[in-house]
Amino acid sequence: AAYVSEAWVNVDPYISESLIVHVTAGLQPVEFNDGRVVGRDDLRLDAQFPLALRLHLGAAPLSADVVVGARPTTERTDDWAPPFWAARLGAGRASAASAWQVDAVAVGGEMINPPGVTLGESDPDYTTLGVYGRADVGRVRAVLDGYAQPFHDGGTALLGGGRLGWAFGGDARVVLGATVEGKSGADDSPAFQRPWGDAEDGVGPLARYRSMGQGDGALGAGLFADAVVTPGFRVDTAVWHYRDGTGVPSGVEFDMDARLYFGPLVNLHLRSGLFGDGENPVRADTALTLDVQI
Repeated sequence: AAYVSEAWVNVDPYISESLIVHVTAGLQPVEFNDGRVVGRDDLRLDAQFPLALRLHLGAAPLSADVVVGARPTTERTDDWAPPFWAARLGAGRASAASAWQVDAVAVGGEMINPPGVTLGESDPDYTTLGVYGRADVGRVRAVLDGYAQPFHDGGTALLGGGRLGWAFGGDARVVLGATVEGKSGADDSPAFQRPWGDAEDGVGPLARYRSMGQGDGALGAGLFADAVVTPGFRVDTAVWHYRDGTGVPSGVEFDMDARLYFGPLVNLHLRSGLFGDGENPVRADTALTLDVQI
């Protein structure tokens, strides 16, 4: 069977030279802040994207995004998961020598239980609050962020991480570095949630932590390499080593995101992840899509 996974319209009304306005409506990938809590885990391995309305405003150095929507269920029926909303307010500058961005983020919606986790029924809604910062200074590439979910029923869950890299080549063609990621919470706190997504199909630490259960801490450390092989071919890779809340190793994962550009409007996109915990068969998730803008 064939399914429509992405179809949207974009309107850019002219307000003034200093104010940028973008309005996008339809089935669309939604992501900001490198996909930290909005994006990356939005069922894209199955080419499923939420039905959403997004408003972007920009008046340098300030910018803001507001998104409301819902995603299709994993069964690809006409059913829709509960709606979500997301907002970002930030400031940033970019020049030839440096760039920086600082954002405040808020996300909300109805709780979606991860596997093996039963949540209280008195108020299943959740809210995520967080901050995100990114700085490129010379050859240094740094990211630092943290998020909290003050659940109405069941404590608070925390998530945070950092990334530090060094760019090689006059055009920063290769960036190598290290990264850490972790989550924590009280024994009665639910697992850290995302506005939409499926832990069974996700790759990377954010998806992995979501499946590690209620109130369990977890830590991941990794190495990454982002490379522009040719002007039309880019590959981002990372290898992760995970430990659970007691410090016991819980698995190793290799992630890859590659794009081959045939022009400014067409590219072939490969996303893949391999995960093994030493006890079960190695799990692999792969998606290959042809992205075309018309």
